[in-house]
Amino acid sequence: MKKNLLVVLASILAIVSLVACSTTPAAAGNAPMVRTLSSSGTGEVYLVPDVAYIYVGVKADADDVSTALDNNNAQANAVAQALKDQGVEAKDIQTTSFNVYPMQDYGMDGTISRSYYVVENTVYITVRDLSKLGTLLDAVVKSGANTINSISFDVQDKAEAMVQARDMAIA
Repeated sequence: MKKNLLVVLASILAIVSLVACSTTPAAAGNAPMVRTLSSSGTGEVYLVPDVAYIYVGVKADADDVSTALDNNNAQANAVAQALKDQGVEAKDIQTTSFNVYPMQDYGMDGTISRSYYVVENTVYITVRDLSKLGTLLDAVVKSGANTINSISFDVQDKAEAMVQARDMAIA
């Protein structure tokens, strides 16, 4: 019995030794090394903005939806006329949102004190003559715009500046 156990243990030890000493195959073939070249650079060019983008809105409310729509349309038309009077072309005015929704105000006791409708109309305006920006904002607010969501400045043609920055980065 002991002899059989020793034979089995010796066989297992021999198999484990053979597996541990075996070699693994090398990577397939003699694949050529891929040569790469990486570089990085930074080039900065500062530009003066020549265009502004503005989100201007008209918000109106009334007890019934029809009156709220009429009030909003009157305000929006007045704003559009003010933009036209300031020389803004139709292609530079885009409606970005138009919303109609019911609202309710609650009293201190938790009961509804007023139910009404709100109409919101927002337009995206491109101002190509920055010297008129202040006058234009004044005109739209006086004509009925009651929300100005943001004003951002940009450069219309960045191609030349991109070339300059790229040249600086690799110089």
